[in-house]
Amino acid sequence: MAFQQFTGNAADGTELYQWSFFQFEKLFSEFTLPASEIVVAIRNTFLYFVAGIALVFICFFFSYFLYKKVWGYRFFRIIFYLPSIINAVVWVTVYRDLIMKYGPLYELLEALFGYELPALLSEASTATPTIIAFTIWTGLGVNMILYAAIVQAHF
Repeated sequence: MAFQQFTGNAADGTELYQWSFFQFEKLFSEFTLPASEIVVAIRNTFLYFVAGIALVFICFFFSYFLYKKVWGYRFFRIIFYLPSIINAVVWVTVYRDLIMKYGPLYELLEALFGYELPALLSEASTATPTIIAFTIWTGLGVNMILYAAIVQAHF
């Protein structure tokens, strides 16, 4: 498919293709455009990768404090482990509803501080950081279970 270019339909309705470098030309021309979809996708992929790497260090940090049983460790254990126990679709829905305009977080920030939370998933400038925050939160639980077991086995 990478070397095909759609040229139209035949009389019987079948699709016609010809051999071409069209897909590659399109890909490389997209790289030169500053706001192209491919550039945005590569940038976002890099951000998710960096968030995943940061997640390792964050998990080690929290696992150590949970192992040491600091004040509130049971509460934080539940908060961090819940995403790994409950279905991901449920957590996506909960997270979306929590941060949406007039959702619980919006109402809480407005009542306490008079701050109106922007539409985090609807605006291009805040959508990716919001998704990265969700990814970190849901990734903490699984990794912390593993790291806590490692810490407990070695100390």
